[in-house]
Amino acid sequence: MVNNKEKLLIVTRSTVYHNKSGGLETQLNNLVEYLKDYFDITILTTAYPYKKTPPKINQTKILRGVKYIFLKNSVPGEYGFTLYESLFWQVPFKHNIKSLNTNFRKQASLYYDKYLKKGFKVILSQSSSAQNFNIDTHQKLILINHGTSLNEIKNRYNSVKGLKHFIRFLLLDLPVLVIEACVNNPILFKKAFKIVLISNRLKKDFEKQHKIFVPKTVVIPNGINTNVFKPLNKNDSFTVVYVGRIDYEKGLDNFISVAKNLPKIRFEIYGDGPDSRDIKNQTPSVKNIIYKGSVSNKEIAKVFGTSHVFLFLTKRKEGMPMTILESLSSGCVVVTTLKDSSISGKNGYFNIDNVKKATNKIEYLYKNYKEYAKLSTQSKLYATSNYDYRVMGASYLHLLKKLY
Repeated sequence: MVNNKEKLLIVTRSTVYHNKSGGLETQLNNLVEYLKDYFDITILTTAYPYKKTPPKINQTKILRGVKYIFLKNSVPGEYGFTLYESLFWQVPFKHNIKSLNTNFRKQASLYYDKYLKKGFKVILSQSSSAQNFNIDTHQKLILINHGTSLNEIKNRYNSVKGLKHFIRFLLLDLPVLVIEACVNNPILFKKAFKIVLISNRLKKDFEKQHKIFVPKTVVIPNGINTNVFKPLNKNDSFTVVYVGRIDYEKGLDNFISVAKNLPKIRFEIYGDGPDSRDIKNQTPSVKNIIYKGSVSNKEIAKVFGTSHVFLFLTKRKEGMPMTILESLSSGCVVVTTLKDSSISGKNGYFNIDNVKKATNKIEYLYKNYKEYAKLSTQSKLYATSNYDYRVMGASYLHLLKKLY
């Protein structure tokens, strides 16, 4: 059978085969599931996960009808170390000189130049994965931008805990991110034909930080599978959940404070991360909190489907977390510190800015269940109309078809 589909190259550091429940990975998987009906897709990514011995050859696999190329000289799911990190941080302390040769952006560029450059007219890059690519005039590079480097500097600074973390921030995180923001990003944005921003909130930040490249931007929100994330029979006990990375920059200290203010309501925490041990040690002292640990995608759908409120008190500047969309699609009302003018309380999305307001909002929903039920139904309808992966996919398809 002759394949008449146009060829599309996607470059990404991580996929669902590296991280099953990550937001970036889930967004890409949903997008690929839609686009594979219209394009002959090849995904260039980092090494396939291994237990002990790194692969000695590049691996090509056909997975769910899509060709994946897993590069041997790379760290599974990671960009690897930059030149600065290798020379001034990684080598002196860990003596890992090989890190100089495992940077994914570098390896992807070398493989692309040698094997793929002549075969693809359009390249879709997750974040800065295709940063080192040499793009010819007849080719089009599309970037999917999930955040900005300047916002990440603020996030890293806000998450500093103690002198040790501050020294790391000052000597490692700050220099690397400043180089990204002031040198690498402008070069990459200049190469790009279009820059996809995943939310209107991100667009506002991008406009302030990269005015010259605003004409290249288009907003396409992330999409989720609304057939998987759907309302289920709600728990008998009114349940408030957090699902995500266990890190204090996600506001878990404030989550615990809200729980302490509402002893009659059940609170549950799902996920894993750098502060898991601390959270696990804290929660037994708060009788209405249960720390459940990490969960699979299927389990996340059940958690949101049976819970009443997703409490997301992040301290980070974020684009559009997949968990918020998954929660809305599951009829689980969102109470969060993330501001988004495109979603209102009528759609089951409430923006608050402190513990007291979060406490009051959850208590109100708990005591006014008929109104809560209406909001739950409305959130599902809103998510299906605006954030289904087919809505996202159709927007990308419209953008990509014009490039061939």
